[in-house]
Amino acid sequence: MLGVEFSQDGDRYIATTKISDDFSKARSWFGSNSGKRFSIDYTIHMPKSNALQIRNKYGNIFIDEMKGFVDIDLKYGDMNINKLTRGDDKPMNQISIAYGKISLVECNWLKLQASYSKIGIERSKAVILISKYSKGNLGKMSSLVGENSYDNYQIGDLSNLVITGKYSNFRLTALPRKPISM
Repeated sequence: MLGVEFSQDGDRYIATTKISDDFSKARSWFGSNSGKRFSIDYTIHMPKSNALQIRNKYGNIFIDEMKGFVDIDLKYGDMNINKLTRGDDKPMNQISIAYGKISLVECNWLKLQASYSKIGIERSKAVILISKYSKGNLGKMSSLVGENSYDNYQIGDLSNLVITGKYSNFRLTALPRKPISM
């Protein structure tokens, strides 16, 4: 059996996909060689100013614009985000991605943890980037602070860069106006 369980905890709404062992067994019996695929898609409409928390494994995420706090954990999927406009309020927006790809057009402040992933950020104010075995293009940003291992990044226009890297490559297309700390 395949189903979705909806629940509420105070002002928090929760949707959980439930996949029974019987469904998993039937899927493995018929699914791997039958060429048939299935997907479970959620479309959620909510005010941009609300807080958003997503825990997703084996799926993709698309967000148009969020002004509220964002906390996302994605494994084995891709993420496309147009705008994260929350400022430097505490807690800072945070995204964790593993074995996936993130494409972010514009964000203000963000803490991004990535492993074995591809990262693309066009414009941002401040990003804390903690990553390993990842690569990407980081466009125009005011500040980038990071701890990186075994990474490859191309970095565009920025004002401030503080990086601690192990076995990583960083290519700067424009030098910051302030001294670089690496």
